[in-house]
Amino acid sequence: MISALSDQRRGRKRQFSELEPYSDTPYTSTKKSRSTGAYDPNFRERMINNGIYLDGYKYPNGQVLPEPQNWNGLQRMLAKPRRSLSSYAKERYDEFKQADAEVTSEDDVMSKVISRIQGTVPDANFTGNIPFNNLADIMRGKSHKAKPDRFCGARPEQLHQDLHDKLQALIVPSTEQTRPIAPNYFVEAKPPKGSAFVASNQACFAGAAGARGIHGLQTYGERQPKKCF
Repeated sequence: MISALSDQRRGRKRQFSELEPYSDTPYTSTKKSRSTGAYDPNFRERMINNGIYLDGYKYPNGQVLPEPQNWNGLQRMLAKPRRSLSSYAKERYDEFKQADAEVTSEDDVMSKVISRIQGTVPDANFTGNIPFNNLADIMRGKSHKAKPDRFCGARPEQLHQDLHDKLQALIVPSTEQTRPIAPNYFVEAKPPKGSAFVASNQACFAGAAGARGIHGLQTYGERQPKKCF
């Protein structure tokens, strides 16, 4: 199984207002594209040209990407003691191991492996395999929409309706009103024969879309929005 995770902290983007203007209504395009998206060998270069960088990217002048502003907080969180894996029953572990060994498709990975890792999380608003067709394009040129295998966001009713309406092109990924909004955690998975290169592209691209939305919420009402990083 190959998996890639992305969240708003890893979606490294230049200030979205510098890249492309957006309107209060979702972007629609009449152009048809034959692009294979994240499967295209040139897709990663397209992301770079639009200010979207994977972890480990180095600028031509040798400068590396800055650490997230909340890096110290993340380190403190990871350092906290967590529940020991020894409490995980061997029988359940064997079931997980067997499921991982038998998967042959992406659907298998999500339903038989990722679901076991995710477990039951109270009040978690997870969904997936939903194209982000309601979001404004994040890259110039050929249109491509993220479609993460799993993502987590807020419930629509948790956001003030005024913000919901004005920022929908940034934070409302689906026209189905019951879907999570302001997505900020993403999972992309591939079966054994899948491509880690593609999974990384997909996770980074979805993460950038999520980062743009969270940045829009954080800077709403500011005349000169601060940079993401």
